[in-house]
Amino acid sequence: MGPGTRANATIGRAIHLCLINLWQAKIGLYDRATMGSAYRYGWVIGEDEENSPWQPFHVEAGYNADDSAAFVACSWHPFEINHLEARDPEAVLGPIVEFFSLSTQYNAPFNREDESLFQRIGRRAAVLLGEDHRNHIANAGWSKNDVSEYIAKHSGRRVGDVRAQAFTGDRLFPRSASDDDWVPVFDKPEDVLVLAAGGPGGHSSVAKITWSHHQQLA
Repeated sequence: MGPGTRANATIGRAIHLCLINLWQAKIGLYDRATMGSAYRYGWVIGEDEENSPWQPFHVEAGYNADDSAAFVACSWHPFEINHLEARDPEAVLGPIVEFFSLSTQYNAPFNREDESLFQRIGRRAAVLLGEDHRNHIANAGWSKNDVSEYIAKHSGRRVGDVRAQAFTGDRLFPRSASDDDWVPVFDKPEDVLVLAAGGPGGHSSVAKITWSHHQQLA
């Protein structure tokens, strides 16, 4: 995600220029970001297929291994997970679950189709596991699906925790909900996408929450 690879800037910048000139995503017009982000200039990363213990993401999605594919998603600023001491999967993924479970994730529902308390808030996410982290996970016998299932199962908050942060939850759960009721973040494990990225050393990974279900692999 850094400036060391030319494609990181040129591809992202080209797409952003298309949005500005073709979709009129100009500041003050359709671009109404409150704070903005340098990642809006360009955020492109290649999956580390060669050093991954798992299948590439585009192969899992049904493409051939030699097909050229790009995954596009709308998302917020990424969050870096730096955990030097973690060796088992639960320890590696724990901080990622904490990030996905922040009370601010409950600001508004994204996939609320009924009034059921346990209708998830409909987030989707991408988890980019660095080489050290993914090796610890794979050495424990975990697959990508295991990672997605663990994150989806444990990401969420008690209603009381959300209320304590001044989120009334009117759009997420009824006022009659008990403080002990659990509201998960994700609908299903498939909403947590796991990719291999980054180099060795540092024991770092990156987690990203998307704000749209309109993600596309092409």
